[in-house]
Amino acid sequence: MRAYYLGTYFEYEDIELTLAEPPVTCGAPAPGPPESMKEKRIQLSDLVDHPWASYLWVAYGDSMTGASIHSGDILLIDKYLIPVADDIIIAAEANGDPMVKRLAFENKQPILLPENPAFKAVRIDPEEGVKVLGVVTYGIHPFRGSSALRRKLKSS
Repeated sequence: MRAYYLGTYFEYEDIELTLAEPPVTCGAPAPGPPESMKEKRIQLSDLVDHPWASYLWVAYGDSMTGASIHSGDILLIDKYLIPVADDIIIAAEANGDPMVKRLAFENKQPILLPENPAFKAVRIDPEEGVKVLGVVTYGIHPFRGSSALRRKLKSS
């Protein structure tokens, strides 16, 4: 899975969305909207801990579908965070395109794992290493009729 750079967090920080509370159940259906249902406005900045080090990227490909990252998803990346085992990261091998993978270690050597059995792990050459471009902190997955945000991001 590849990642395509959309821009810095600051280019999109004013995007506002409506957040309904309380959270909606994913279990047994509720009888209807709770009496206490409220709406509030949130901005992209509410999801970002390190705005000076945050970027948006679009994922392309199918190697991370097991981690619920699909082609066309918008990923929020924080390059301030130090990646640890099990983080999903954006990484690039020497002279390679950025890719989205899960960071793991095998015999103390980093390895980049796909989340789809149709793809192979990317073994890191200890001599060349890998450049980590950031840790994925959020993913925005479009569903039917929800491509307006991606259109807005592309036109900005």
